[in-house]
Amino acid sequence: MEVPTTTPSPATEAQAAVSELLELMAKERASHLRRWCRQDLSMTTLHALLAIEANGRLPMSRLADILDVAVSNATGIVTRMEERGLVRRQHDETDRRVVFVTVTERGRQVVEDREFMRAEELRRVLEAMTEQQRTNLVRAMRDFVSTAERLRAEGRLVEDDPGPRSSDQCVPAGVPPRS
Repeated sequence: MEVPTTTPSPATEAQAAVSELLELMAKERASHLRRWCRQDLSMTTLHALLAIEANGRLPMSRLADILDVAVSNATGIVTRMEERGLVRRQHDETDRRVVFVTVTERGRQVVEDREFMRAEELRRVLEAMTEQQRTNLVRAMRDFVSTAERLRAEGRLVEDDPGPRSSDQCVPAGVPPRS
């Protein structure tokens, strides 16, 4: 007599896929972290540089919010970054108490080098894959993105931060604006 087999539910299969993807992503994240630890930039400096670069210019108080530090600590971070030529400070023309931080050309180059390193690594991995593997990967990513977009449109996925923000308030997910 045959034992009936049960087919795993889509939810069970999805949870197994999530577990595997999170494990794979953790390995990749650890690899990137090891590589960045060999660089001459602290993670705080990198985080600050990316936040400033993404916004064009940022008030010092907003940068402190993003980094989750006191303004005095952000000032110290920016001072070290300024000494290395990564950023520059500018006083607001109408309110000299407000100090904006912008990325310099050297700081922009650091960000571009980081992105180039990531793109180069991705290119090497993709080159090592077969044509069929690359095709499958691209197809799967397109399916994933289009499904996520559909679920967002249906209200079944919550945006990281649905509230409107001005460009100088753009922050990474999970960082609330200062009240």
